[in-house]
Amino acid sequence: MRQIPFSQARANLAETLRSVETGDEPAMISRRGAPAAVLMSVSQFRRLSGPAQGFADKLDAWRQQHLGSAGAKRAEERSDPFAGVRDTTPGRDFKW
Repeated sequence: MRQIPFSQARANLAETLRSVETGDEPAMISRRGAPAAVLMSVSQFRRLSGPAQGFADKLDAWRQQHLGSAGAKRAEERSDPFAGVRDTTPGRDFKW
């Protein structure tokens, strides 16, 4: 993350804002050599402040985006991701 003194950021605000919007990296604004604030694009802010998602939520979103309705699961399958994989037979006899 690049660090910009406050006076430079204020004097070149349009240029600083443009570089943050077009780049992938936010800018740390320092005051008297100490970090004071961070300037970032709206997309970066939304990514950071959006609701937290677990792996299963992200996987479902990926399936919807890339597989469409073919990848959509029924609600009961989502609650047990191994429902179609598990062996439901009683198994074998076991003795110690």
